[in-house]
Amino acid sequence: LAAVFGLPFKSPIKTFVNLPSGKGFLKAGVLNKELCARYSARYFELSKIGASPDWLKKALKSCGVQSINSVVDAMNYAMLMTGQPLHAFDADELDGGIVVRSAKKGEKIITLDDRHIELAPDVLVIADEKRTLAIAGIKGGMYAGVTGKTRRIIIEGANFDATNIFKSSRALKLQTDASLRFAHDLSPALVGIGLDFATDVLTALGAILKDTIDIYPRKATEKVISFDALKYKKII
Repeated sequence: LAAVFGLPFKSPIKTFVNLPSGKGFLKAGVLNKELCARYSARYFELSKIGASPDWLKKALKSCGVQSINSVVDAMNYAMLMTGQPLHAFDADELDGGIVVRSAKKGEKIITLDDRHIELAPDVLVIADEKRTLAIAGIKGGMYAGVTGKTRRIIIEGANFDATNIFKSSRALKLQTDASLRFAHDLSPALVGIGLDFATDVLTALGAILKDTIDIYPRKATEKVISFDALKYKKII
């Protein structure tokens, strides 16, 4: 709209700098770097998780998304506003650190909607040292889900391989808002944008950011794309 009407543009996304890191609240590793170009997580502490404020419920409802609780709603709102899917875990329910890896042969997961799914080795998962927590980029699991009793959360923002997410989603017959977005090949740079937006919402809701981690071994570079406006105008 700013471009169309010649108005000054101000990004609605607040950028956070000097984030706390290395505080010991977070531990994560990526074993399959081919399928996960970037994995970032942020650790928050909060006094309670309750219903979202009316403005947030209204925003989600206008997009056809049901309100769950303040944390889950913040994740969905950030995804709708930035295009970056995010996921939240109950930090106290984790056994050890988070690891991004390929599923083991015969490995199973119980999803948030109580589906029991057996995973093939080409499916990427998010796990802790004992259990599978989520099907990466597709669906969260029953374990370490955020509830009304949760007081410490870890939110993840990651960049997963588009082809793998597309194939896994088809094979598992499991299509979600997140899988649709990842299947269209998102930029790794979007991870930070999505997490910053979610951080802004969560802190406004009373959460306190305590620690961060960002595993980003091969940073994506900006690409300059040439565009001939006169030629375009002639063609149309």
